[in-house]
Amino acid sequence: MKSYIGIFTLLYAFWIILSERVEVESLTVGAVVCVGVLLYNSKIIERKRKSSFKKVWLLFRFVGVLLKEIVISNFQVAAIVLGRKLEIDPQVFEYRTVLKTDKYRTVLANAITLTPGTITLAIDGDNLTIHGLRKENIDGVVDSEIEKILIQIEGA
Repeated sequence: MKSYIGIFTLLYAFWIILSERVEVESLTVGAVVCVGVLLYNSKIIERKRKSSFKKVWLLFRFVGVLLKEIVISNFQVAAIVLGRKLEIDPQVFEYRTVLKTDKYRTVLANAITLTPGTITLAIDGDNLTIHGLRKENIDGVVDSEIEKILIQIEGA
């Protein structure tokens, strides 16, 4: 019951912020819409409530690790580009992920693409086709902490 009150309060506050006028009609319609949204999503709210705290923590961890990887890769690619010799060894390889859902496979593919030096070319089931600027970029994908966190989020 507490979660419903909290969600209603957040939805209603959002409604008030987006309302052009704060009048009785607008506030009444907002309350009715918020209750309708809660009733429509009540099964989802009950099912997801238990695992949501763990997922939020893992999501923050995912963002932190992704940002760390992006910064490290930025320096690596900058060193390659600004170096005297262009030390690249471009490679395309297939990587089989253990993630079960398309949603998390897509998140992994986007994380790979966001990281400088790698780009996901295609997703076919659980196979990702990835282009890497150097062999080190490929090694970083194979045993990535990002995929491990996504596995935990998927299982939570």
